[in-house]
Amino acid sequence: MNTAGNWLSIAKTDDPERSEKWCNIFGVNAAPIKSIIPSIVSMTSAPDGAFCYWVDLQALTPEQFEKLIDHVIEKEPGISREWATNLINQFGVPIPAENVSVESTDIDQMLPIIASLYSPIEKLEDYDELESDDSEDV
Repeated sequence: MNTAGNWLSIAKTDDPERSEKWCNIFGVNAAPIKSIIPSIVSMTSAPDGAFCYWVDLQALTPEQFEKLIDHVIEKEPGISREWATNLINQFGVPIPAENVSVESTDIDQMLPIIASLYSPIEKLEDYDELESDDSEDV
């Protein structure tokens, strides 16, 4: 689980423009994310949905959160600081997955992915092959 100052799951970008924005907001070319598994999110730029990660707001310092609010206001001129804060708190902040890589050292995030690599059906098929072996039972 991410905590302020100790991010276990992060998104990184190789896009120079996005990297500059992230450095201004988060202090580094990375953002803490809730999950390394993306969601499909409908956005203005992608009404049919785009793969996105979600910023882990709980992992931000107060200063980073304020800079994130400033960024939202900059992207959406005319909205108030209070409106931007409520928007962020209510809906969260998606990070489009394009040009983004993710990393995690959070075992709670990794276990479901590792477990999904092992299909019970494959294991049953392997078992059936062993059972059909002509060797004698001991």
